[in-house]
Amino acid sequence: MEIFEKIKPEIYEEMTFDAMCKRVESKKLVALGNDEFFKNLPYLRQLRNRVHVHIVEDDTDTDYLKINRKQYDLARKVLFTLLTSELFPEVREDLFDYLRVDETLQVTDDDLW
Repeated sequence: MEIFEKIKPEIYEEMTFDAMCKRVESKKLVALGNDEFFKNLPYLRQLRNRVHVHIVEDDTDTDYLKINRKQYDLARKVLFTLLTSELFPEVREDLFDYLRVDETLQVTDDDLW
């Protein structure tokens, strides 16, 4: 028989996506061994803030049309780095090939906004 101990609810704090990204970035909580991930995290946070879930009225009513190619590639690169990191040790990288982008992708503020 397993015995579980109840955790005090005050340990948990509600966080927004923005707050989680800032905490991960400031404390280097994700053991990626990749400074580029942390450099790109603020861009991903800004990009996420531009995309909103809403009821679609027609084919052109989408936030996807507001995102340029470099922004799209940056999101793919950050997600690939995270999902294939040692945070998930048993993952098969080939499952995430669709997220792979050119490793030389460099993004500046001018490219994104």
